[in-house]
Amino acid sequence: MRTAALLLALAAGTNAFIAPLAPQRVNVELAAKKKKKKQVMSPSGDGVQATVLIEKADAAAGDAIDLSKQAAALADDGAAKAAAKAAEEAEAEAAKAAAETAAKKAAADAAAAAEREKEAQAAAAAQKAKEEEAAREAESARLAAKAKAEAEAKAKAEEEARIAAEKEAARIAAEKKAAEEAAARGDLVLAAAEAAASWPPDAAIGPLQDALAKAAALGITDGNDVDAAKDAIAAAERIAALAAEGAGVQPRRKAAAKAAQDWQVARKVESLKAEGEKVISERAEGAQKLQAYVKDQRASSIVGDWADSEGMLCRLKADGTVLVPPSRGSGGAWKLTNEDGFGAAVEITLALAQTTRNGVPAGNREHTLKGSISGSKMTGAVETLMFGSVASGDLDLTKM
Repeated sequence: MRTAALLLALAAGTNAFIAPLAPQRVNVELAAKKKKKKQVMSPSGDGVQATVLIEKADAAAGDAIDLSKQAAALADDGAAKAAAKAAEEAEAEAAKAAAETAAKKAAADAAAAAEREKEAQAAAAAQKAKEEEAAREAESARLAAKAKAEAEAKAKAEEEARIAAEKEAARIAAEKKAAEEAAARGDLVLAAAEAAASWPPDAAIGPLQDALAKAAALGITDGNDVDAAKDAIAAAERIAALAAEGAGVQPRRKAAAKAAQDWQVARKVESLKAEGEKVISERAEGAQKLQAYVKDQRASSIVGDWADSEGMLCRLKADGTVLVPPSRGSGGAWKLTNEDGFGAAVEITLALAQTTRNGVPAGNREHTLKGSISGSKMTGAVETLMFGSVASGDLDLTKM
């Protein structure tokens, strides 16, 4: 506006020179248009994006052209030059304003780009945090699954161990019951055999009843052994009843007639004697068979292979000899030292292999094994002569 006022003042003072300067008005207008076109086609790249700046430049250029026309019409050559200079100053101000606006827009664009970069970084950080959280959750799930699998495996192992322990306990209980039942049946057989050989017969009733009660306590209520014991009791009771009956009848017969009594008693005695001899003979035969059976059972419990914790130790043969594996020593002999029902006590003499502390073989040394046999177990003591004195240890063998 200040430039416009200056141009108007110059035009008013030089009105006399308007006509000669007509060609210069055209030149000023063309120069303004060229500058406008040059400004629009500038290769700075901001012309397309700064439409507002171009419009402002167009307005400023229009104002300059109008002023130049007025100056050409009203002033002389000096006025025309002043008008051109004023137009150039107006264009410079317009260019400066456009540059400032472009700088402000560039700063705003840079700020927007920085804000977008900041938002992108925040989004990347959020995504990373989300991925890390998902990884932590996956690791927690894996550890939980692992702990669950280990707990299930431990519970399964404990259950299997418990079942195995129960089976082992049941097996031991069954073996113990079988041994007790065998012993009870042996007692029945022995009691029946003793009853067959005892006199008076009623003296064997008590031991037979005790043996039956012991067997019944173990669940043994039938079988040949039980029937034999019951038959022996019944026979003893019959004989005792007959004896009592004979003792009661004899006084009455004496009162009737001495001769008849003597005859009857003699006849009864003969009859009882024959019957008793027959019964005794049958019982003696049964006792012999029973004793042979017991002896055979006892021998079968002794003869055979016996092993310790390291494996087979020896083999006891029926002829009294002992065989020992070459890796364990050399054989010897055995003898029966005591008999008790189906059990027995034996003494075994054999030579066992010896080694030094370094594991070097040191020959065989004679040992004496003194043990009691019950079922499939032999327990007792092991003795050997060492440095002039007897050394002993525990004996625990199992029938193979």
